[in-house]
Amino acid sequence: MRFRKHINRKSVVLAWSLSYLVILIIPFLTAAYANFKAVDIIEAEVEQSNSFQLAQAGQRIDDVLYSVEQLCTEIALNPRILEVANIRAEMTDSERYSMLKAAQDITLLSVAYSQISNFYVYFTNSDYVLAPQFMSSGEDYYEQMIEGVQSVSFDEWKESLGQVQDWNTKSTVGKNRGGQLRSMIVITKSMPLQSKSDVQANIVVLVDSEDLFENVGAYAEAVQGSFLITDLSQNPLASTAGLNQYTEIRNHDFSGAAGKKSVDSQEGTLIVQHEPSRIFKWNYLFIQPEDVFWSKVNDLRRLIWISMVFCLALSLGLIVYQVRRNYNPLYGLVAMLKKQGDYDADTQDNEYKYLRHVLTNMLEEKNEASRMLEEQRGVMRANFLAGLLKG
Repeated sequence: MRFRKHINRKSVVLAWSLSYLVILIIPFLTAAYANFKAVDIIEAEVEQSNSFQLAQAGQRIDDVLYSVEQLCTEIALNPRILEVANIRAEMTDSERYSMLKAAQDITLLSVAYSQISNFYVYFTNSDYVLAPQFMSSGEDYYEQMIEGVQSVSFDEWKESLGQVQDWNTKSTVGKNRGGQLRSMIVITKSMPLQSKSDVQANIVVLVDSEDLFENVGAYAEAVQGSFLITDLSQNPLASTAGLNQYTEIRNHDFSGAAGKKSVDSQEGTLIVQHEPSRIFKWNYLFIQPEDVFWSKVNDLRRLIWISMVFCLALSLGLIVYQVRRNYNPLYGLVAMLKKQGDYDADTQDNEYKYLRHVLTNMLEEKNEASRMLEEQRGVMRANFLAGLLKG
């Protein structure tokens, strides 16, 4: 560019450049603000999408838990079941008939609560079990439904069902009503419902873990996340990705209102969104790796920064081009005047002021020359006439 070697601070180049920059910076900052607000919106959308799916899963699970609660209540208050609860091991024919009637009621309840995978009632006094389409001694039930499925001996199983259980839960493998092995959440409640010491029977309900996540499993897989159910002690009960995958979760408290936390793990930082159950003291969690959770936002941020740098570089290039294009004619004129005219070339004024200064001097010199010619006109005329007379 044919700029002067040392452009003074009052040069129009600086004024023009500043004007172009101001014109550029206003829409640039406006676009930057709009873009970063878009990032915030995308971030909120990602979080809300996960929260919605978590709430949907929580509603589904709470519906099942409500059914479990209702089923246990109906069993505990059923007159026929209450009647056989105190029967001893040596049953009379009349007591066997009562047990058969109670078993029929259990079968009817299984039809009413078909969404529950399986359940049974273990009577501690008689060591007897009633289940849908099933009535046998505790040992027979254990051999058909528990042995070889769960890592618990008959004595351990019987001992646990002889104790007070107040909505106790655990994760295990169990058989559904069709005899298929499934991942189950086992929920146990003692009869009478309000008793803290006396146990007449224990109601054991098996909830299929996979059925709980039926509506959200595909979503979790698509976004590389997982749903997890934990109890009050943060013990995992069910998950779409395996119960032992996120062991660090147990060290964090997710009780209270719904929210979001960052959890450090061996696989990296995890984003955990959680909300409580409205039925049991459980927590529903949606877990996603941090880089996956922020992937869309980070991609958008990266694209915005690249576009902003590109636009800024392009704009600066256009500014330089326009300033050069507009300044070169002016610079050429100033340089010509400085080269040919007897004018101060070291003026600190800008080019326009310099041109005004030069033009003013030129006009003054022209006027001075005109005045002097006017003053000499009479003398020149007399000299001319004198020359003619001398002829």
